[in-house]
Amino acid sequence: MNWLTAGLSQAGNVLNDVVARALSLPDFAGTLLGLRPSKRLRLSVVVLPDEEGVPLADARQAADTVARASEILEQAAGVRLVPRGDDPLVRISDVAAPTAALDVGCNLAAWRDDLGAAGAHFRSLALTGVAGTPFGYGTPLTVLVVRSIGRWSGCSIGPLASYVTVTAGTIHRGDGRTLAHELGHACLLLHRRDAGNLMAPAKGERLTRWQAAVTRSSSHVTYF
Repeated sequence: MNWLTAGLSQAGNVLNDVVARALSLPDFAGTLLGLRPSKRLRLSVVVLPDEEGVPLADARQAADTVARASEILEQAAGVRLVPRGDDPLVRISDVAAPTAALDVGCNLAAWRDDLGAAGAHFRSLALTGVAGTPFGYGTPLTVLVVRSIGRWSGCSIGPLASYVTVTAGTIHRGDGRTLAHELGHACLLLHRRDAGNLMAPAKGERLTRWQAAVTRSSSHVTYF
């Protein structure tokens, strides 16, 4: 019944985001006017071990990648990446991941993965909100470090899930731009053709005021 649990989780995530955006309308308007006081996005990076229990990446490399992503998002949208309370920013899962969770897809394939064993494993590792549930104000985002994502370096299914995936290669390269890009998708940002934009497939790091407002009004982003 993984698909039923996943479906309910996806619906809850979307509803949570809709409510958060409705409550954030004043902040949304302020961002469009150029007002951008600092906000936070609580994050946890979980490095998966392979089938033999060997971690796919180093915790220090992962922390450096998050630091770079935080710099990009703070500059582009006034959003800092922080851990949840006293939780570690990066942790190595103590459970060997199933192959289905190590080699995943993107786009429609990622949605199908979320309905199966990969999604179940990811949800078991994801952080919960302040009320101990996957939903609520300031729901954290979890970054799962996997082995492969087809031809991509990272993937997100947007507000349907409270996690994103990046490859171990992304962490090894310290590619904070890819991580920031996927977190942007999780906050409802879509791809753009502008090569200087963070949501372009190239190397840009900028966001428009509209994109910054969309990011800042996500259910994952708070003042506290």
